Amino acid sequence: MLEFPDISSGYAFCRNPLRVCNDAPASGSSILQYNVKVGGVAVFAGHFLPPLNTDLSDVAEGCISYYPEADETSGEVWIPVLSKTDMENRYCMSVETATGDDGKDANASTKVILVPGGVSRRNWRRLRALGHDPFSHRFLNPAANFFLSARTGSWRFTLKETELAPLYFIMAEQGKVRIKELLTGKDYVDTLSAGVWALSIGNLRKKIWDDDNRLPSAFDVYRLDSENNWVYACNIGVQSAPANRDRTLVKFRNSLGVFDFIDLPGVLKKSQISDNGDSQNSIFDESINGFVSHRGRVPLKIEFSIETTPLSAAVIKCLADMVVSDEVYLIKDQALPVKVIPSIEDFSYAIRADSPQPLSLKFEAVDEYANITPDITTGTECSRRGVFSDEFSDEFY
Repeated sequence: MLEFPDISSGYAFCRNPLRVCNDAPASGSSILQYNVKVGGVAVFAGHFLPPLNTDLSDVAEGCISYYPEADETSGEVWIPVLSKTDMENRYCMSVETATGDDGKDANASTKVILVPGGVSRRNWRRLRALGHDPFSHRFLNPAANFFLSARTGSWRFTLKETELAPLYFIMAEQGKVRIKELLTGKDYVDTLSAGVWALSIGNLRKKIWDDDNRLPSAFDVYRLDSENNWVYACNIGVQSAPANRDRTLVKFRNSLGVFDFIDLPGVLKKSQISDNGDSQNSIFDESINGFVSHRGRVPLKIEFSIETTPLSAAVIKCLADMVVSDEVYLIKDQALPVKVIPSIEDFSYAIRADSPQPLSLKFEAVDEYANITPDITTGTECSRRGVFSDEFSDEFY
C-alpha cells in the first residue's frame, strides 16, 4: 500500500513535509522505481529498496504556481478562483511505484492535491501530535476559521477597513456558505461548487450599502457539515482605520500562498542611491593627447523607508509575515504597485509589551533605473484628453 501517512484530508501544503511511504517488506535485492506526476506531467522518477519512505516537498514546491489573484472588480461577493477540475489538472500530485525492467508496470499509486504555502514547523509538529494535518484541522473544517489567512488562528477575525483583501478558501465538495450580518441579523446564503473561492468583504459591504443604506462591520460565517447541519465557523470584524495623514499600504503574499494587506501608518520617505565606483574609467582624449576620466550612465537604486507609529502585538506578527514574504508591493501613494524587498534592521520587541511600539522598515525596489523618464500609468498621459476626463492636473495652462 502506497500512501502519504501524514496527510488525512487529501490536501497538502507544498512547503511542509510531504512524506510518501509504502508497506512493502524490506528487500535487499529487488529495486523498484517510483514515478511522480504533477498536473498529469511526469516530473520526477527515482529508485528505492523497499520499503519506500521519502519526502517530496521540494518536488512539489518546484512544480506548482501560486493561485490566480481574485478579481474584485467584478463586484461579486463570492469570487471563483479555481474550479475543482483546474485544481486536479494543475495541482494534483500522483505517485506510483512500478516494476519491470522499464519501470512502466504500475504496482501501487496514491495522490494528493497540492496547495501553495505552508504552516510553521512548530504548528506542523503540534498537528501531527494531535493526529491532524492543516486541512483536516482548519482549512477544510466547516467548524473552524477556514480562510487561508495567517493573521490569526482564532475563530475571531479582525481587519481594518484599509486592509480589506479577498479571503481565500477551499471547497473540497459543493456546499453552502452562510454569512450573517450582525447588525440586523440578515443572512446571505450561497451554494458554491468545489474549488478555490475568495470572499470579498469589500464587495459584500458595498452590496449591503447599495441595498439597505447600511455599512456593516461584523459578520458571522457558517458552513454546512457532513450531516447537512449549519455549524459556526468564525467571526469577521471590520475596524475603522485611525485617522492618519501619512499611511502606506503594503500588499504581500502570506505564508499560506495568497495575497494579504497591511496598513502602516507613518511618513514614507524615498531615497535614490547611485554607485559611481564601478562605472568610472578612463578614455583617451586626442585633443590633449592623454587620458581623462569618464563615466557611463549610472543606475539609480530606489529605497523607501518608514518609521511606523506604535503597533500592537497582532500587527507585529502580521508584519513578520510580510518581511519574510517572497512577493511584496507598495501600492499606496504610488502610481502603480512597486515590487520591493522589505527589511527591518532591529526587529526586537517586548514579548509582554505594556504599550504598542514603533518599528523602522526599509523597502528596496527590485528595479534599478539607468533611464529616467516620466512614469506611464494609464497610457494616455502623452495625449490630450477631454475636459471631463477622469485624470486631470491642477496646473493652469
